[in-house]
Amino acid sequence: SLFFFLKNSLGVEMGWWWRKRNKKRTLERGAMVLEDLIELGHGISNPIKFFSADEIRKATDNFSDSNRVVSIGDFFHYYKWYSGKNENHPMILIKKCDGLKVFGLSSLFRVDLVCRDIAVSSMVSGHKNFLKLVGCCLELEYPVMVYNGVKKHYRLKISEQPWKRRMKIAEDIATALAYLHTAFPRPFVYRNMYPENILLDEDGVAKLIDFTYCVSIPEGETFVNVVDKAKVFYSYLNDYDNSSGVVSEKTDVFAFGLLWV
Repeated sequence: SLFFFLKNSLGVEMGWWWRKRNKKRTLERGAMVLEDLIELGHGISNPIKFFSADEIRKATDNFSDSNRVVSIGDFFHYYKWYSGKNENHPMILIKKCDGLKVFGLSSLFRVDLVCRDIAVSSMVSGHKNFLKLVGCCLELEYPVMVYNGVKKHYRLKISEQPWKRRMKIAEDIATALAYLHTAFPRPFVYRNMYPENILLDEDGVAKLIDFTYCVSIPEGETFVNVVDKAKVFYSYLNDYDNSSGVVSEKTDVFAFGLLWV
């Protein structure tokens, strides 16, 4: 009948439109990641896999609540972490950026910040104090990052840690920051020092995560001027850095010290 003909025709047309839209979105986001890799590290990074949307849905049982590990949010992003597995990785952690409401307000999703997170994570993932990035998926509405999993990762609650463990965690995070500051042609400034961005693995090794606000200092310079709306939310920045937009390695040192007070 005419009804079923129109219905089937519309379904084919919509399917073609969605595939075209997803391909365009994937290419645009891939270009953002590549631009960041070239700008930040002259294109040098650890190789990562680009997963399809179907692979991610299969690994997480279509993002089922039973696979969800934790949710962490701020005004610009809301992340849901899932455990999963696939043929090549029996245990993975999947970070899905979501556009849900946070603190009663609509999240201002910024894909450029998530692409920055993917780029920097791929550059540092060989270090023991960062989660190892396996790959990402750029096809979904919100990008997804895939990490090599271990038996258990714990969110850090500093106030509940004994002093001896706090000192070990502080040493791990200081090592991670020093790596960001010295291991690349252009030093990185992390700018995102919160307890929520530190995970502990089953051996008590601290892992620094989330590089959405990370910036690099141009070669030969000691600071960089940063103008973005996100900086008003950095409660661990000193007043001068927060108001002037001047960012240097000292920014991370100040935030690191404040974290342990």
